[in-house]
Amino acid sequence: MSETEIKRQRINYFDIARFFAIMGVIVVHVGHNSLPSLFFGNLYNFGRFGVQLFFIISGATVYLTYNKGIKLSNYLSIFYIKRFFRIIPLFVMMAIIYYFLDDKPFLESILPWNGINPNAYNNIEGGWSIWNEMYFYLIFPLYFKYRTSKTFNILLPLIFVSISILINFRFFGFINDSEILLDFDYLNFFTQFVCFIVGVEFLGKNIFNLFSYIISYLLTGFLVKYFFFNDMLLVADYGALYWTPIISLLCLGFIFLIKSFTIYVTPNLKMISFLGQKTYTTYMIHFLVIRSLNELNITYIFEIQLFIVSLISFLITMLIEKFTEKIWVNFGYIIIKKLNLK
Repeated sequence: MSETEIKRQRINYFDIARFFAIMGVIVVHVGHNSLPSLFFGNLYNFGRFGVQLFFIISGATVYLTYNKGIKLSNYLSIFYIKRFFRIIPLFVMMAIIYYFLDDKPFLESILPWNGINPNAYNNIEGGWSIWNEMYFYLIFPLYFKYRTSKTFNILLPLIFVSISILINFRFFGFINDSEILLDFDYLNFFTQFVCFIVGVEFLGKNIFNLFSYIISYLLTGFLVKYFFFNDMLLVADYGALYWTPIISLLCLGFIFLIKSFTIYVTPNLKMISFLGQKTYTTYMIHFLVIRSLNELNITYIFEIQLFIVSLISFLITMLIEKFTEKIWVNFGYIIIKKLNLK
């Protein structure tokens, strides 16, 4: 199989799921920046789980491409080059934008270790999720190599669970802002990692790994929460470990629903699938669209505001995606060819 064949692989129901994921994210942010909804009340808050849906899809699609691409020589280099040019250029552009908008330190926004620094991991609005994607891609080849090892897949979730718990107990005392740390309890990579694994093993079909991560996160997370943070049992603050596997399984069920719909009802959802292929730029842009509307005092009821923000965000994406993503992805393939990696 050639690198070109791997490049062209797409799964339709994943693209459709991506559309719903990005709409969920837009929904929750519009809900916080609009007049109250006429029909849905505060249900928009469930849109935040669109990020976990993204993580699951990322895990599944990376497994699919890596599992087939590993047959190529030098595929590890190919994998990292592709991921770098797929994510980093737009991320750096956004760091520049927020440097000028909010005076966010540019280097602090892009230095590799600041994705686990509560002071900096969200300098770019929504940047926390992109950091989590980057860290997952960074360690995925290691996970893939040892995913058949039961010992590895008992120890790794326990290590990540332990780090997450240390965060909950404020073991890493380099920040005093309690509000930022409460967000970090839930948004940090170690707490969210199980979402990626659910996606990987959805296609990888390693039931032992799936249950090892789900049970480790669910059981350990619940016990820690119950015995140490019982008064916050139903919120993500001070321990969200048991929430992420539950959310992941619900999102996985949603993917199955979409897959079944495309098989048994209609596969012809071309527009939704098309928009689902444009989520990275749309994700980054929609924050700026909402911000601009706020500054212009353009505020309507939730339903109208959602339509305006979604329409503008997707239109801008279609106009600029060539510069934010496509030319960089193509540049990555040029480098792969020049280095004769095949």
